[in-house]
Amino acid sequence: HASPARHDAVARLASRMRAAVALLGLVAVAAQRSKPYSSNPWRRRSNATTYVSQLGSLYSLEQRHDEERIRQLLVSHRCEAVYLDVGSNIGVQIRKLFEPHKYPGAPVHALFKETFASTDRCRVCAIGVEPNPRHRNRLSQLQSRLTAAGAGVTVFEAAAGSADGVLTLQFGARKSNFEDAGASTLGIGRYRGHDEVVVRMLRLSRLVKLVRAQLDVTARRAGTPAGQRAGKILMKLDIEGSEWTVLTDLMDSGALCAVDGVFVEYHDADFERIGAQAGSLRRAALATMRDAVRSLRAAISPALRGEGSCPARVVDLDDETFVRDPAPWPGGSVCSK
Repeated sequence: HASPARHDAVARLASRMRAAVALLGLVAVAAQRSKPYSSNPWRRRSNATTYVSQLGSLYSLEQRHDEERIRQLLVSHRCEAVYLDVGSNIGVQIRKLFEPHKYPGAPVHALFKETFASTDRCRVCAIGVEPNPRHRNRLSQLQSRLTAAGAGVTVFEAAAGSADGVLTLQFGARKSNFEDAGASTLGIGRYRGHDEVVVRMLRLSRLVKLVRAQLDVTARRAGTPAGQRAGKILMKLDIEGSEWTVLTDLMDSGALCAVDGVFVEYHDADFERIGAQAGSLRRAALATMRDAVRSLRAAISPALRGEGSCPARVVDLDDETFVRDPAPWPGGSVCSK
């Protein structure tokens, strides 16, 4: 795979994004109000060291579990390609992949057909990433129903991020008619200032690399020559503003070049909308983010095309059709091309 250091144009874009993210983070830190949990500084230091150690052990355990989930999914379903549904909501895009006839006219069909044309749909595994606990039961049912119908599906209850950890998800006091589609971890969604819940944050670049590594292992075992790229990875990215930090990490880590296609819903208008109501410091940070995002949106695809060794293609596509998913569950196998 290509070294990320070779992608100079992409690296420059990533640098601009990092600067904007750092500025926004400084604003958040400055606004935080914290209380000491002990008047004894030595106890505070000891407690903090213990906490960091325990947290590191927990993250390490989670990462091993993530790796095993992906390995089991791809091995048990003999997957030759993967669809990463990042920001799954209730999982309707995953259903469009395996049951296209139930969602006529959906814009994503053409991209699925182009990417997975030579692969039986039941040799394409789908991996969802969704933090909203209100969708837990629905996504669990989706996973079990599609698995029973022959498809390889697993969903991580987590927010995609640029690091492993935890963060706050904001959503409305009641589940919206559009399935909480504006729930956000960045404070720019439709529900800023409403209900909140702490959720797991999963480093997306790590997940992408795990998937690519397992596809390579599977391909080698099937006799694919060493050095030849294994099956395709297509990724949707719709994470309500957090795509800017995530895309930056995907570029910096080289993980973006491990995928073949990414279709993104961009949220630069949300940065502008929230910035208009913010104080001067936060407004400046949001304006920086907005400008960097618009620059990224215009330049990332040409930059990637200019690097012949990086196969990733970034597409502007926001398929919001069938958002409430009226289709019945499959009654039989969904395994067909």
